[in-house]
Parts: sequence; structure tokens; C-alpha cells
Amino acid sequence: MAQIKRENEQMKCECSHLTQDLKSLQDKLNQQTIYLSENNKKMKEEFDNKVEVLKTHSENNIKQSITEPIKKSNENSASIRLLEAQSSKCNSVLTKLQETVDSEKENLHAVRKQVETLLTKVNHVSTKLDEVEFERQADKDKSLQQRSTLISTINKANKQLATQISDVSKTLGKFEEHCNAQISTLSKTDTKLNEDVKKLTESLASDLLILEVRTDHKIKDLMKEPTQQINALSVEFGELVDNADESDVQDVIDEVKIMLLDNEDNETIIEYINENLEDFERSDEFTTGLISLIAGTSVAGDIRLIREEIKARKDILQQYINTPLRELQALYAIQDLIHRLEHPSGVTFALFYVLYDEDVISRDMFKCWKKPSRTAEAEGKDDCFAALTRFFSWLG
Repeated sequence: MAQIKRENEQMKCECSHLTQDLKSLQDKLNQQTIYLSENNKKMKEEFDNKVEVLKTHSENNIKQSITEPIKKSNENSASIRLLEAQSSKCNSVLTKLQETVDSEKENLHAVRKQVETLLTKVNHVSTKLDEVEFERQADKDKSLQQRSTLISTINKANKQLATQISDVSKTLGKFEEHCNAQISTLSKTDTKLNEDVKKLTESLASDLLILEVRTDHKIKDLMKEPTQQINALSVEFGELVDNADESDVQDVIDEVKIMLLDNEDNETIIEYINENLEDFERSDEFTTGLISLIAGTSVAGDIRLIREEIKARKDILQQYINTPLRELQALYAIQDLIHRLEHPSGVTFALFYVLYDEDVISRDMFKCWKKPSRTAEAEGKDDCFAALTRFFSWLG
């Protein structure tokens, strides 16, 4: 079928080219005919004009020969010769013109033969085109019949497929609704569990820190209550050791107080502490004494200067309040200081805010301090907490 179609297109193309060639030859033949007619007419007119001129000239010459026969005899002879030459030239031109006309007639005859040949080919091609068109129409009718049968089969299959898709869509819709309901329930449960785990984790972390502090205090209390056997063995030696340790820490605190009042720089104070106290001697007593000293020094002046004083000494505080346990001990020390000062207005908020803002105490330790405490740590806490309502709302 495709080959027939290609042959059909090739024949159409050949017919088109032949038709164009035929038209071109006819135009050329018409132009040559018109040209020959005009040229023949023109040459005939020229010849008539020249004959007329020659006749007129001959008459004049004859008249002159009558009046002057002897004088113009030679001139008439020359004129006659010239006339004969012109006549010969005209005959030659007419001969060439006749030859040209005969040649053009022969060309025209050849063109007519070519046209007849082309017409024969065109008729042959037209006949083939009719045959091909007939075969194509027959194949087209057959293809249309097959296509109609195929379309009918496809439509039936589409209807069955549409029915099946509709059933599957309904089933998937119900299953999706069921899954969404299950996912929603699981999501809510998971969110609640995450919240509960987060709260429990925070509570456990705070409780562990509080328990660590309480355990540390309890161990120290037990260590401060020597047994009767230890007292019986070396009361004097134990008293000397305890007095020496307490004396060293207190001496360092007293010296640091003097250095603060003298406005010594932080590096000098840190160097002094490191030289006079070992790591194991920087105990709760030292942490409590250091934060109470620096906070008390800042509170002694104008409340507006608290931030500047703490900020100026934050390097010392960050150097020694460097664990969560010591941060919590520092907050209890500030609570005790504020209680002893009888809760001056605005001081509690100012101290807590600047300690958080200068990264001395972390957010978690503030929240840990906020939890209920044992009796020994609760003294003055309610009053402090009442003054910190705005701070904890801001802390979040």
C-alpha cells in the first residue's frame, strides 16, 4: 500500500513537470511566431520604403539625364550600380529571413513532436493514476471496515475496563479512608507519647540533678558528723584537718573580696585562686562563697549597676561555675543571699536575668531550681519565685 502511494506521488510529480514543460514550450512557440511575424512585417516595410526611394531617385535621375544626358551619364551608371547592389543586398536579406523562417518552422515542428510525446506520456500517467486511485479506494474501503471492527472491539474493552476501574476506585477509596483514620489515630497517639516522653525526660533530668545535689549535701553532712570511734582515736587530728580546710577556703574568699573592692582584673583574681586552691578544694563551699561574694558586691550599690558588675566579673564565674551541679548550687546561694537581704525590690529579677543573659547559668538549671525543694533548700524560695514570675514567663 505504501509503495503504491509512493508510485502515485511520483507519477503526480512527473505529470506536474511534464505539464510545466508543455506550457513552457507552447509559450516559447508563441513568442517565436510573434517575433517572426513582426520581423517579416518590418523587413517588408523597409523593402517597400527602399523600393519607393529607389523609384523616386531613378525618376529624378532620369529627369536629370534628359536635361543633362552627357553630364550625368556616369552618375546614373553609378546610381544604377548602387541600386543593383542595394537590390542584391535586399535579396540576400530576404533569403536569410526565409532561411530563418524555415529553421523556425523546423524547430516548431520538433516542438510539436515533443508536445505530442509529452501528451502521450501524460495520458499514460493519467491512466496509471486512475488505476492506482481505484486500487487505493478499494484498499481504503477494506481498511475502513477493519478499523470499524477494531474500534467496536476497543469500545467494548473500554467499557469493561471502566467498570473494573470504578470498582477498584471505590475499594481504594474505602481503604484510603480506613488508612487515614488509622494514621490519624496513630499520629495523635504518637504526639501524645512524644510529649509525655519529653516531659518525663525533663523531669528525670531535673530530678537527677536535684538528687545529685541532695546526695552531695548528704555525704558532706555525714562526713561532718564523725563517729564516736573516730573521735576516740584522733579528735585532735581531725579537728586540725577540718579547721585547716575551712580556713584555706575562707581565707581565699576573704582575699578575693579585698581584690574585688580594689578593682583587680579578672585574670589576677583567677590566677590567685588557682595558686591557693587545688581542684578538689573548690567545693560547694567555695562555689557558694564565690557567687555570694560577687552577687553581694553588685547588690551593695545601685540596682541599675547589677548588670554591669556581674558582666564585668562573668569570666570568674564561668571559670568556676562550670558544671550543672555547681550552677544549681549557685542559684541556691543567690536564693539564700536574697533571703538574708530581705528580698530587696527588683534585685532577684535583675540577678537571675543577667546570670542567664551572660551564659553563667543555663536554662535547664533555672527550670531545675524552679522545682519543689527539700526543707533546707526551700527557705526564702517562695518569695524569690514570686519575684521571678515575669522572668520564667519570658524564659518559657
